[in-house]
Amino acid sequence: MTSRSRLLIPALRELGIAALYQYGVYQFAMRSGLLRRRTKPYLWSDRPLESWLKSETSVEQVLSSREPFFFEPGKRLQEALQHFPSEDVRQEAGEILAGRFRLFGGAPVPLGNPPDWGKVPLADEPDSVPLDRHWTRYGAQGRSDLRLLWEPARFGSAFILCRAYQFTGQRRYADGVCDLFTSWLDSNQPNCGPHWVSGQESALRILALIFIWHALADFLEASPTRAGDILVALAVSAERIPPTLSYARAQKNNHLLTEAVGLYSVGLLMPWFERSAEWKKLGRRWLTRALEDQVFEDGGYIQYSTNYQRLALNAGLWAARLAEIHGEPLPETTLDALQRMTEFLGSMTDPQNGTTPNWGHNDGSNILLLSSCEHADYRPVLQAATRAFTGESAFGPGPWDEMSVWLGLPVKGEAGMPRSERTDFPHAGLYLVRGESSRATLRCARFTARPAHSDQLHLDLWWNQHNLARDAGTYRYAAPPPWENAFAGAAAHNSLVADGREPMDRAGRFLWLNWSNARFLGRWQAEDGSVQALAAEHPMRDGFTHRRSVVQAGGSLWVVLDELLDRGAATTHAGTSTHAGTGTLAGTDIPTGAGAPTGTDWHRARLAWSLIDWPWELEDQSLTLRGEEGPMQLRVTPGMDDIALYRAGERVAGERQPTEDPAVLGWWSPTYGYKEPALTLVATVEGSLPLRMTSWWRLGDVEPQDLMLNLENLAEDPLLAFLSRG
Repeated sequence: MTSRSRLLIPALRELGIAALYQYGVYQFAMRSGLLRRRTKPYLWSDRPLESWLKSETSVEQVLSSREPFFFEPGKRLQEALQHFPSEDVRQEAGEILAGRFRLFGGAPVPLGNPPDWGKVPLADEPDSVPLDRHWTRYGAQGRSDLRLLWEPARFGSAFILCRAYQFTGQRRYADGVCDLFTSWLDSNQPNCGPHWVSGQESALRILALIFIWHALADFLEASPTRAGDILVALAVSAERIPPTLSYARAQKNNHLLTEAVGLYSVGLLMPWFERSAEWKKLGRRWLTRALEDQVFEDGGYIQYSTNYQRLALNAGLWAARLAEIHGEPLPETTLDALQRMTEFLGSMTDPQNGTTPNWGHNDGSNILLLSSCEHADYRPVLQAATRAFTGESAFGPGPWDEMSVWLGLPVKGEAGMPRSERTDFPHAGLYLVRGESSRATLRCARFTARPAHSDQLHLDLWWNQHNLARDAGTYRYAAPPPWENAFAGAAAHNSLVADGREPMDRAGRFLWLNWSNARFLGRWQAEDGSVQALAAEHPMRDGFTHRRSVVQAGGSLWVVLDELLDRGAATTHAGTSTHAGTGTLAGTDIPTGAGAPTGTDWHRARLAWSLIDWPWELEDQSLTLRGEEGPMQLRVTPGMDDIALYRAGERVAGERQPTEDPAVLGWWSPTYGYKEPALTLVATVEGSLPLRMTSWWRLGDVEPQDLMLNLENLAEDPLLAFLSRG
């Protein structure tokens, strides 16, 4: 049986016949040439504005009219904006005019003004893609990373330049927006080139063009040629989406949502187009369907990704506000889904800096650049969404309020709502433990949609605002070895790998099959709250089970116990001396396997921790990191002999592990296309099952004896019973 046929049954079981059918429809249309015939290439000049309009509508009428939008340029908008400093937006707008773009929220990259729209930015080597082929011919474009190519053409720069224009009134910013877009039109004839490959890219350009149309209203009224170009581009972009909607439906993710929002926005705001009613109806149908189907009961998002959830929330918020303004609010079930998504994302967000765990695929998307907050700051959309769906504020006043102004939401100076204390999100597969100054988030998912990362039982650990143990991110979807989606596998996460094998089958760049569904075993807390614990497990290959128990004590101690068990024995060893022994962070070894069953098979368990890049020292069997908050100490038992520490692809301490390729270790990607040095600690233990490793974390300047946990003395305590139960 071939590997492809072997995966057919799990694909049918896990992806569903409907999704596979829609994908099959798309593939048939692609391979038969039907899509090429439905999206024929032509020149912009072949279909002028009048060819898109209803018969009774004149070009002059269209150029001088605008439907109600989030804001109306004028005195009220200027008064609202004066509460926000303009230095940051003016600086970034100046960089754009100088040909330097902050792609994915990174440092300014020199692309030129205008950029070469076929040159792939941030590529390891010079890489250009031809722009003169029909878009269907770019399905296998070598190793070119189209996500990098697409980013400048999403025109996030338009939001920056339009905001600078409204802040300052300076014409050069309006000219800069239009010049950039004109250069893109000149290089990308309809349906030719890679910028037309994805219907989603057309939809995101629609949002940027609509913002330009309203933010530069006075400027465009005096420039009918430029105004006409924008309207034609809106019509062409909307027409591009329906032919490949079957692909978006098969994905059942942000593709369907954003494409639907794009269609709905054009249909609602540009009623003079001949096909406006069709686009509006189609867009509204699928955006409501997408939000109701893709948002879990607990507010998690179908892609198991915080970054993609922000993208979806931005798109849904945009659509909900437009519908409300036009007196046709979205259904209550749809609005409820958006509110749940807002509350979930708010629970994952640090209120002090707006950052979230870097869970799942992160393609760097931030589609509404309507504040000067950092790229990783989720507070702008959470503040606006909370106001839109509850009438309250999520945070106190700050620069994150600017997005609310652009979306036409009232901005008040009140303090934010109390933060949700909810800790369990079983549908999203995330469980939180909060201490006085630290917190942890455990991935424990029972997948109902396809995961993009193999990250079961991954643990994030935060100390105040610092993400000490974190997800390495994504970096690149397409790149020369070893960087093609290198951080998607289990070995790149803070979890356990057995015998070097992935617990799931990797069936494509974004697809895993034979899902490993985790089971949350429960949580326990001392009456005074001084000790908290939770535990979960998930099945692995070859009959293994990985069980992880997390204990938080006194605010400064975290203990993570990882066990590799025989699946049959995982539920039969409760109450044995599995967790017997004593240990402190001062260096006392914890006996493992005392009284535990032994076997003849020899196995290898690998544990990795991706750590913040702080100054470090490895001595006395402990790794110490020193940062702004003080020292953080990590010790893995039994022993620290079988460990290695990596930074920026090189081993910097310890012994090289026998199966490790250090090239991808010691890195993390805060946003797409960028990687930065990090520390990766890899520990291994070999032997017969059960295999166990305990990670002891001590945060801050505290005496070791203050943090001692004597598990032998807890034999009758509910904590031990909880940790050792099946």
